[in-house]
Amino acid sequence: MLWLSDIPGMPEGFAGGIVYLLIKAILAAPIAYYATRKGYNYWTFFIAGILLDPITCLAIALALPRVVRCLDEEKAEALSS
Repeated sequence: MLWLSDIPGMPEGFAGGIVYLLIKAILAAPIAYYATRKGYNYWTFFIAGILLDPITCLAIALALPRVVRCLDEEKAEALSS
C-alpha cells in the first residue's frame, strides 16, 4: 500500500504529510484562479497543482494562451488575429 511518506519529498509522519498537502493546495488555489481568468477549468489546474507542483502548474498557466469563446464568428476572428 502506498503511504504519504512514500512519496518523494514528503515529510515523515502523518501530520507532516497532511501539512505538506495543505500547503500545496493553498499554493495551487491562486494559480487555478489565474487559469480560470484565462478561460481554463479551475479544477483541472487545482488538481494539477497538487499532483505535479504549483510552480510547474504556474509555468504552464503562464505559457498557455487566453481562451476566447464567442458566439459570433466575426468577433472571434477579429479577436484571434
